[in-house]
Amino acid sequence: MIIFYHKTTGKIEGTIAGRVHDKQHLNMWIGDKAETERIVIQWKPVRWLNKDRQDVAEGSEDVMYTIYDIDHQQKELIAAMEKDFAAVPSRYRVNVETKQIIPV
Repeated sequence: MIIFYHKTTGKIEGTIAGRVHDKQHLNMWIGDKAETERIVIQWKPVRWLNKDRQDVAEGSEDVMYTIYDIDHQQKELIAAMEKDFAAVPSRYRVNVETKQIIPV
């Protein structure tokens, strides 16, 4: 998820859905770059499993599945936001000083 917010008010101007963002996503922008900032929330791989769903080492030839987790300090809040993604701009804002996401 990428969250775009107004630099002075913290109002969320828009979002881009997704869990792993490539260069194309990272080049997108919502709003005026002079007035908005963004928070990029990626998901990172944390476990690798073989075909029998047993743990294996990262990079192993036996990797069949990868388990991802939210790479952000507000994991629980991000998970809740994903459940009602369309409501994010109206239900949250960003504290412009701390960059923390705050329910409103």
